[in-house]
Amino acid sequence: MALKKCRECGREVSSSARTCPGCGIMSPAKSPMGCIIAMLVFVLFFGIFLMTGGKSDDAKTTETALPAAPPAPKTAEELRSEKIRSGFSLWDGSHVGLEKIVKQAMHNPDSYEHVKTTYVEKGENLIVTTEYRGTNGFGGVVTNRVIAKTDLEGNVLKIISEGK
Repeated sequence: MALKKCRECGREVSSSARTCPGCGIMSPAKSPMGCIIAMLVFVLFFGIFLMTGGKSDDAKTTETALPAAPPAPKTAEELRSEKIRSGFSLWDGSHVGLEKIVKQAMHNPDSYEHVKTTYVEKGENLIVTTEYRGTNGFGGVVTNRVIAKTDLEGNVLKIISEGK
């Protein structure tokens, strides 16, 4: 199997891989400049289309904007869901407070790699399970799991269990 080095983190990955499993960066296309230029041209023309409202200069019209209706008030369930979501990373789904605690307890916090986070609602608390990888004292990469009780605002109240 042919290997290549990731252009971002230097990790060796399969030459057929589209993304690096270490950092998730996309491998470059055959002509990265061609892709970038094509994307910029598309964004430019799409932006011009949106700014002109899709109309040519010949068709001049006067439009009166109606006042926007005020947004409907959020339900208690929507507010609760937003509060819960605020405790999790939009980037990788990890629980922000629990990740900080895990990194503080790690031998090498820079080696932390989030694998998966799930949670179960228990009234005014959540039971959050996080799986992660990191290096141990011998330099080997190990996978661990932490289960914690948190409040709805994302504060870790208690570590329930640690280990595999």
